[in-house]
Amino acid sequence: MFKSAIPKRPKRSKLTRAHVSVQLTGVSVTSRADQLVALHTSSKDDILLCLQRGLLSPNQDRVGELVGSLVHHFTRVRETPLPVKVCGSSLQLHMRGKPKTVTVETRASANMADFKKTRDGFVLVAPAN
Repeated sequence: MFKSAIPKRPKRSKLTRAHVSVQLTGVSVTSRADQLVALHTSSKDDILLCLQRGLLSPNQDRVGELVGSLVHHFTRVRETPLPVKVCGSSLQLHMRGKPKTVTVETRASANMADFKKTRDGFVLVAPAN
């Protein structure tokens, strides 16, 4: 896993290699084309991802590939099932132990996906395709 270290000067970012031990307890995904994924952890500090579509094929569904790989790993290697929850336009997760809600808004004016902070969580502003 790689971590981006962004210094005070934004022109000079540096990638550092970091070993992160994460105990996954489940996965939540949205059922829409925004490809939003929440990886739930036992430490209640979940990981939120928005997977980008490929440039060669803009209709690629990368969420299915990620979930399939995770479920395969859990059933083969760990011999435990991985709970997968498919949600509508919002996800529930924890960040630093606090429950948060992530909703998805589609806007024609947005040319790329971006997260905005709200009172009770975040909003993913996704481009309308």
